[in-house]
This record gives sequence, structure tokens and C-alpha cells, in this order.
Amino acid sequence: MLLCLLFTVSACQEDPQPVYSNLTLSTHTLTAPLSGGALTFQITCNSQWQIEGQSDWCVPTPNSGQGNATITLTVSPYENTTERRQTTLTIRSGSLKETLVVTQDARLSNYHYELPVVFHILRGPSDTEPIQPGWIRQVINDCNANYMGLQGNSPDMNLSFVLAEQTPEGVPLEEPGVHNVSWSTSTIDPNVFMDAEHPNAQAVDLVWDVNTYINVFIYYFNENNKDVTGISFLPYSVSSNPFPGLKEGDIYLTETPDYVHCVSINRTYLYNRSSETIYDPADVVNTLCHELGHYLGLLHAFSETQCGANDDYCADTPDYNRATYVEWLLEMIANPSNLDLETLSQREACDGTSFVSHNFMDYNYGYGDEFTENQAERIRYVLSYSPLIPGPKYDRPVSKSQDLEIPTAIKMP
Repeated sequence: MLLCLLFTVSACQEDPQPVYSNLTLSTHTLTAPLSGGALTFQITCNSQWQIEGQSDWCVPTPNSGQGNATITLTVSPYENTTERRQTTLTIRSGSLKETLVVTQDARLSNYHYELPVVFHILRGPSDTEPIQPGWIRQVINDCNANYMGLQGNSPDMNLSFVLAEQTPEGVPLEEPGVHNVSWSTSTIDPNVFMDAEHPNAQAVDLVWDVNTYINVFIYYFNENNKDVTGISFLPYSVSSNPFPGLKEGDIYLTETPDYVHCVSINRTYLYNRSSETIYDPADVVNTLCHELGHYLGLLHAFSETQCGANDDYCADTPDYNRATYVEWLLEMIANPSNLDLETLSQREACDGTSFVSHNFMDYNYGYGDEFTENQAERIRYVLSYSPLIPGPKYDRPVSKSQDLEIPTAIKMP
């Protein structure tokens, strides 16, 4: 009887189940604003944990505990003008370890922006010729010289365009900055390709993250646009720091939009360059400088049909009536003996003065070899605040607001 009872008791007992520790973080990277303040992240854990590696400018509260917790990081303001600062916090629970990297960028007035650029080469069925090796690098280097004040009278904007080395997935590009893509047609209507209201899903899928890269698409424009050398979207401003001439677009600060936000370059003119003796109005470097100027917030340095009709918000770029200039230009072209660049580059400003066109944001005949100080100031604002532009920002929301309407995108030729 006793033996049976013992057997019964033993059979009713369950083996204890082992309890495993777990430790996860809601994020592994955080970026603090220049003004400092409070950042938060969550720890998920079923046992005790502690935080190691705090610095004097980034202090976690609490720094130890048990179970799930929300941690507040108190970050000090940062006044450095040249280098970002970074600290790594280590969260431990027994043998488990997770890390969180906290970054605070340098004050942006003197920050050197390196803007990664990828050139998507769309190759149609009849397009058998690849881009000449090294040509894209030469073009971007010559463009950089104009933005860095290394030639002409342009100011140094403290930025450089750098060719992307790899795809967003980490695959090295065969040639830096060059991404070859097969396309179904030999020519493309750029207005359809870049249509923000009726986007082409196939084209949208080609766009790399616009907060990380500037996307430049190179393809042959269709017959109706054969004389157009390039088109670009303008950037957005943020509602907390609106900027004249730009749409407000807080919604896009963390997500690539669902249209082809890019620069398009007509491949027909890809190899056009001016020389010391021959002026080429379709010079590809001038075209790229012009379109990247739009991409970084610059408007045309003229009024299209009448004085005062347009404003580029730069006081040091004289306004003129382009329609009147074109009428005069056609008369000049009718007399080939008058076709010298100095003469064709003359403009009559709206205030009655005359000047020679040197600005990249002008059209038609001109030297196309300079930006102005006000234009540089405008670009520096866009770099520091605008969404869809690579690099650190003064004001960058951390999530997309679902209830905001998408602002109307604006393209500029």
C-alpha cells in the first residue's frame, strides 16, 4: 500500500521548466539635436539589467533596474562647429549584452556636407553603348569645383558631391556612382517619368533612399523634350522653419516619397563640353550644376515673361525679362556675324542696368561659371533644414505623420 502511494505522488509531479533571460532594445541608434534635450528608448528584459558607458553629455535615467523599462537620455547642447560626437551605451543582463550608439552632429554652419550621388543609367533596347568609364567621375569632379569655389567667382559652399560606392543593400558598384538599369523603351518622357501625381511604380522602385542619396537618372528624353537638357525637383522646407519659394514637407523627413524625387539628365548631351575656343550651351557640367542647384533650393535667376513675375529670393542675382531677351537673341542669331559669346551673354536688368550673365541658374547663352553669396546662403539653409537632402539637420522629426497631406512637388527645368 505504501509503495502504491509513493508511485502515485511521484507520477503527479511536473518537471520544472527552465527560465531563459531575454534582453532587447527598441533601437540601437539615436541622434540628438544640437540643442540637446531628452531622448528615450525602451528596454525589454525579464531580469536585472544595468547601463554602462555613460558620458558627461549623455546621461541615462535610470541606469539600472529589473524588467521592462523606458530610459530617458539627458543630452547636453553641443557647440562644436567641426566634428560630431558619439558615445556607445552598453546594456547588460547577466551574460546578455546590447549596445546603443548616440550621435550628436556638429553645429551645421561650418559643417562640411558630403552628399552621396548615384547616377542611374537607364538603358533601352537599342542602347548598347555603356557610359565611358570614368566619365561620370570627371563630370562630378568638375561640378564640385564650382560648388567648392575652386574656379570662377563662386563662394565655397563647404559641400562636395561624392559618388556612391555601394547599393543600399551593401553591394559594391562596379564603377562608383554608376548604376546601370535595363529599361523597356529607348526614350522616356521626363515629365511622365517624374510625375508626382501619377507615379510610375517601376521608376519609383529604382529610387534609392533620398535621405541618404541624391538620385540622378540619365536617359534619352523623348522627341517632345529633345531640346531639354535636364529637370530637377525642388526640395521642401519644414513648417518650423519655412523658406520662401519652397513647399513645406514635414511628412517626408524619414521616408522616401512615392514618386521619383530626382534629377533627370538628357543622355543626348551627356558628352557635351565647352572648350577654350568653342562654347557649348548644353555643356553637361553646367547642366548638372544647374539641376543640382534646383535640387538644393535655387530658382531661376530671371523672370520668365515680365519683370518681377518670378523671385529667386537672392538679392545679388539681377532680375531680367527672359522673354524680351529671347526676342533679342533671335534677332542676333539671324545675323551670324554678331554671334560671339560676350555679346550673347549681355542682359538688360529690370532696373535698367546691363550685365553679363555668369550665373549657373540662368538660361541660354552665358558663361555659366558662378554662384553668388546669396545663392550659397540659400543652399546652406536647405542642407541644414530641408527633408529629402542627405546629411544632418537642425530639425528632423523622428516619425512620419500619417494625417499630413503630401504637398505638391515642384519640378524645375
